[in-house]
Amino acid sequence: MKRFFLFLFCLVTFAFSAFSFCACSQNEVPPNGADNGNVTAETENVKMKNKFRVYSLEEIKKDPQKKYVEIYYYPASGSYMSGDNGKRKDPFAIVCPGGGYTMLAIGAEGTDVAEALNGKGVTAFVLQYSYASGAGNEGVDFRPQRDMFAAISYIAENSEYFGVDPLDYALFGSSAGANLVSTYPTNAMASYCGYDLNSLPKPSCLVLSYPWLNLEKSDPSLISGIRYVAGDGLEEDKVSLLCPYRHLDESYPPVYMWWSTDDKLVPPQDNEELMREALNRNGVKYSVKVVGGLEHGGGLNKGNAAEGWFDEAIAFWSSLR
Repeated sequence: MKRFFLFLFCLVTFAFSAFSFCACSQNEVPPNGADNGNVTAETENVKMKNKFRVYSLEEIKKDPQKKYVEIYYYPASGSYMSGDNGKRKDPFAIVCPGGGYTMLAIGAEGTDVAEALNGKGVTAFVLQYSYASGAGNEGVDFRPQRDMFAAISYIAENSEYFGVDPLDYALFGSSAGANLVSTYPTNAMASYCGYDLNSLPKPSCLVLSYPWLNLEKSDPSLISGIRYVAGDGLEEDKVSLLCPYRHLDESYPPVYMWWSTDDKLVPPQDNEELMREALNRNGVKYSVKVVGGLEHGGGLNKGNAAEGWFDEAIAFWSSLR
């Protein structure tokens, strides 16, 4: 009989301990990631880790498309930019791959950049934002910009968990991802979408790689992406919101951008040069790298004329701190 009670006591103790452990583990995960955090996923044969949804279950029930909006967390193992001031609160970056708003180049323009940021001691998040994957925008214009606000809000709310400083972050974007990065912080876009830029710190730096900035004058192959973001009607005032050089002002974040003079898909004279004029006109700090001989794309572009842009971008961001 004594052995039976001893066995029963041990069994109950073990069960309680296991329950407590599971409960504690779940509490350590940010709310929206409680059911899908710390897992891996395969996208375009690229292994992802630490995946989190940025919208709540309530928001997803109201708008099922939001369940596909996720961030992939790449924590830095050492800090290049933050000082040794006790508890780690690192700067972070959100990386937005391009794809014409019809797909995401998640590898070359997403995970590769995130891993390069890790190499500099910067925690990175790759944003899988909304894009036209055979479906319409369900009457919600500028979904990617709304996704960006949701992602920044989610990271800020869970900054302790992620070990980042919500006041010090940069946005990295390539091509259409650079369009998202550059249009999100304009007051005109925020006003239209109804998100409050003043409720969160603005990014301390924007890094734009071969950015697509003039959606009023684009290659015909890019029209479907514009329709998804701005609506099927392609109303002039909405498409204008996707041209950041028309709406930036003196409060716009500092910018590092690079491009190739031989980019035929996104010609510099219709895109980057207009942006540079607007930055000059509004007294916004910026730095540029212009190369030749390259077509559109390529991500980090190692081993060609653009190599070095990433180190320059990190140095520019660091100089602002």
